[in-house]
Amino acid sequence: MNPQLKLIYLFGAVEVILLSFVALWFFRSVPEKPSTLPSEAPPISVPLTKECYRAGCSGQLCTEKEDFVSTCEWSESYACNQKAECRRQPSGECGFTPSEELNKCLQDATTQQKTLTAPTKKPQVIEPW
Repeated sequence: MNPQLKLIYLFGAVEVILLSFVALWFFRSVPEKPSTLPSEAPPISVPLTKECYRAGCSGQLCTEKEDFVSTCEWSESYACNQKAECRRQPSGECGFTPSEELNKCLQDATTQQKTLTAPTKKPQVIEPW
């Protein structure tokens, strides 16, 4: 092998080793930043005087406004909401408290709604007299 080529390889290897040491020294000297994220979410401070009210034409809403108005329509799931507990949730918002009973009711209502709205037979044409 050419002696000049050996010298170039040697300097290249020395350069890589030196750069590795510099990089290790740099990363070891950088202090680790403490995490800015809290380990637990802070509790939400909600005034206890704010109550939650069942609202809407069909009683399908749970809101802070006692006189909240909505359009008047019906869905089978609204019957489930009428049985559910309307109260302040851990997020601080008013809502219906989730439960196994509510989830099952909503699932059944969705299935029933699909059954009620699905066409079962061809519409009958009525001839005029």
